Amino acid sequence: MNRAQILAKGHWTYFHEVEGLDTLSLIALSCMDSFLEYVTAQGAAAPSSGDIVLWATQRDDPVSAGQHLLDALRVCIPGFAEVGEKALAMLKTASPKAGPKMAPEQDSRSREAPVPAQASFWDPLASPAPTYMGRRRISVYPEELPEAWKAALLNAAFGRPGHGVVYSREILRRTREKLCQLAWSCRCAGHPIEISEVTVDRYQQDVIARRKSGKNGLRWATVRALIEEIHRFARFIGLHDTLISFLATRLRLLERRERQQKALKHFELARTGNTTNRILDMADGLLGAVPAIDCPKKRHRMRNAACILGIYPIVPLRNASASLVFGENLFWNNGEWTIDMKIQKTQARSPHHLVVPLHADHGKFVDAVLIGDANVDRIAEARAKALSDRQTLFALHDGTPVSETYIPRIFKTLTGNNFTTTRTMLHTDEAIENGDGGTSYAMASCHQVDWKIRKKYQLETLARSSVERRQQAGRIRRARLSDQIHENWQPLPAPAE
Repeated sequence: MNRAQILAKGHWTYFHEVEGLDTLSLIALSCMDSFLEYVTAQGAAAPSSGDIVLWATQRDDPVSAGQHLLDALRVCIPGFAEVGEKALAMLKTASPKAGPKMAPEQDSRSREAPVPAQASFWDPLASPAPTYMGRRRISVYPEELPEAWKAALLNAAFGRPGHGVVYSREILRRTREKLCQLAWSCRCAGHPIEISEVTVDRYQQDVIARRKSGKNGLRWATVRALIEEIHRFARFIGLHDTLISFLATRLRLLERRERQQKALKHFELARTGNTTNRILDMADGLLGAVPAIDCPKKRHRMRNAACILGIYPIVPLRNASASLVFGENLFWNNGEWTIDMKIQKTQARSPHHLVVPLHADHGKFVDAVLIGDANVDRIAEARAKALSDRQTLFALHDGTPVSETYIPRIFKTLTGNNFTTTRTMLHTDEAIENGDGGTSYAMASCHQVDWKIRKKYQLETLARSSVERRQQAGRIRRARLSDQIHENWQPLPAPAE
């Protein structure tokens, strides 16, 4: 809902003349509206701080919701602000301490029963941090979007469905950025900021022009992604069926073009020549070299690096879900380490349950990081303590948790490939070595369920196998030709004097 729709409700009649009402953010206004509806439903004539706490605990982030409500109370009902402050203090006291940042699509709180996520509320209309403020070159700021778009983004952020479409945070973030770019294209062309065939065409042309002059040239996957987000948002806000059909047709066209263009990650793998086995050999080499290093900090870094190379090529998690925590998604079961987590890339209703036991050849890297320079006889004690304390697998030498970019950064530094290529690498290697069964194994390890992926990688494997066969045939032919030349070689006669 937008600001006008909220203020048109009956329980806002008494606040229309309040000074400062027009300065309240849309989020604060929405939280106040939600709380008024809550106390009306509960029949609470004189709400207490306990009522605010009960209301807030039903939100995604109780503390954030309580803070936004308090902002509204200070303007609308100043005399009740003290009660709101008390409730906010109670919410902050009850709020769990922040731990290492986890993946937005990962539910690792329990393996037995799903627990509602307590991720902090993300404001899609918030201004960038001061560090990043400045004039944008190819997009507008979120607050410059049309009011209807801003209201829809806020509803999506609250998890409210729109015409059968429900957004996850990461997808909504992408959608917002595409809308900001679309608005910029509209403004530059002198068009009204709206979703129409004309504005979408202009936006697509702008993106194609920028990409053609970019580092990697025109990638149809990039163009397809922008139309996909505009199409999703158009369905969310219920635009006309004719326009939605136009966007769907355009999306299918771009998907066909994308399929005909080889993904950059395949070029990158071809450039480095990396395979799953090659990276695992690098991991063994790193771990084996640790005892020869005198510096404790360097030994620690090498064990971490070896573990990254020794685990993720066979369990290729996405960047956001790569963080492993003992007792949350990494367990010691039946004499081996097991990765056990729920994966839902776009926060679907039924997350995919990924369970991958690590064979001793890979579990040894976890033990090496865990035991460090201590006596190996204490490994059982170290395992029990890590599981009990919910330690993160990777930390710096002084115990500081690593950043969310640590694993992808170390992987790329050592291999020359992006962390996201691990899935492509595993698919390609397994399909070449084990055929269709290898593709099935790779899909399970990569927590993929869409069978379109099988077809995609089968085509890639077929192309790569064909090239390898041609190269092998060329090598055999050249070898035979070399043998024939050697057999028939005769020394040239000496020149006459």
